[in-house]
Amino acid sequence: MLCRGYCEQIERVDRMLAIIKSTNPYPRIGEVEFDDLVQFAIQSMWHVKDWIINDPSLSAQMKKWVDGDIHSRRCLLICADLV
Repeated sequence: MLCRGYCEQIERVDRMLAIIKSTNPYPRIGEVEFDDLVQFAIQSMWHVKDWIINDPSLSAQMKKWVDGDIHSRRCLLICADLV
């Protein structure tokens, strides 16, 4: 059970991005294909919005703002297309 909500998902995305940005990522990811890792990172980046929007501790106003902000960012819209 994920008890930390969207913050845990953001940390997971940050860990995946660190591997992708590494000059030699293969020792860190073992048998996982690099392309699989990139796809996972793209999916995770896009789905952070779901974690935020479904977080019961955030107000409806904050969730609406986050949704609008996400949909205004080209990089995240590209992620949405690739998911």
